[in-house]
Amino acid sequence: MIHVAIMNKRFGDLIDKILSGEKEVESRWSKNKIAPWGRVKCNDRIYFKNSGEPVIAVASVSKVLQFENLDPVKVRRILTKWPLVDYEWAKNKKYCVLMWLKNPKKI
Repeated sequence: MIHVAIMNKRFGDLIDKILSGEKEVESRWSKNKIAPWGRVKCNDRIYFKNSGEPVIAVASVSKVLQFENLDPVKVRRILTKWPLVDYEWAKNKKYCVLMWLKNPKKI
């Protein structure tokens, strides 16, 4: 399956970090069970673009982990193992999808 991830430049140039291999895991956090929950699988392709800009990169998914029924303690456990986002921002989220990326390419 093919997915499009819209990135927010407010968090830095995340696409450059994906392309350089510095960022190997993309995470999506939400209060509701929304995409990409239950939709992303290994070997899917994710196209990346910054908000309001064209698609500029693609990567394949090598691994997916999903967490639900989160509370602040569970969020802290996830972020202790994978420090991907700020705890204050994530502490009230109920769902998390972690997607490991492989073979990132600029397009």
